[in-house]
Amino acid sequence: MGCGNRERIENEGHRGDVNSVAFSPDGKLLASGSDDTSAKLWDVNAGHEIATLGHSGKVLAVAFSPDGKTLATGGSDHIVKLWDIA
Repeated sequence: MGCGNRERIENEGHRGDVNSVAFSPDGKLLASGSDDTSAKLWDVNAGHEIATLGHSGKVLAVAFSPDGKTLATGGSDHIVKLWDIA
């Protein structure tokens, strides 16, 4: 079974392994966290990256708040960051 007619998100993306992904509650955004020390925010409908957020270590976890206005990222730098994405 294939993925249907969905288009792939095309761009450079991460330069390391992706450790975590999460969709926003409304399904319009996707967050990804990577070994390359970045979290990226993606516009699902447009298929492109809209923001890169940094840590000083690998990004191990990403999660949206229930209202979708905040993104939490956690990394191997032992820091949890809260990002206002509203």
